[in-house]
Amino acid sequence: MPGADGSSTKVLRLIVTTVVALDDAQLAAAVPPASAVAIHPTVVAGLPVAGGWPSAGLLLGPLAAGRAVIFDLDVTEPRTGGGMLVFTVTGRAGGLPVREGVGITLGHPGPAGVLRGDVLEYPAEQGGQAP
Repeated sequence: MPGADGSSTKVLRLIVTTVVALDDAQLAAAVPPASAVAIHPTVVAGLPVAGGWPSAGLLLGPLAAGRAVIFDLDVTEPRTGGGMLVFTVTGRAGGLPVREGVGITLGHPGPAGVLRGDVLEYPAEQGGQAP
């Protein structure tokens, strides 16, 4: 649904399924500028959670192998530009650290192309990280 500033909000279902048992599992999100993530009301590790994504992430606690934790999220894309929304799960399995992540593109990251004749041109990379 479009916002007053031209942004749009979509529902994203994030399912975290463990392959091995995890101790002290946590879920973090890196949200791009001009975007927002809000959690639909749910219960995580026995505690109710809802509203804006917490900057410290979410403590999932111990998770048994094969356990799925499901989050329905409202994701607001920026009116212009964009970036990567990255979710990372960390924890310990058998005393060893575990880290797994996934990212999705929000909006239209990077500079806009310019149509010249039949060719869409993009400016060269100006600093930052090259692919």
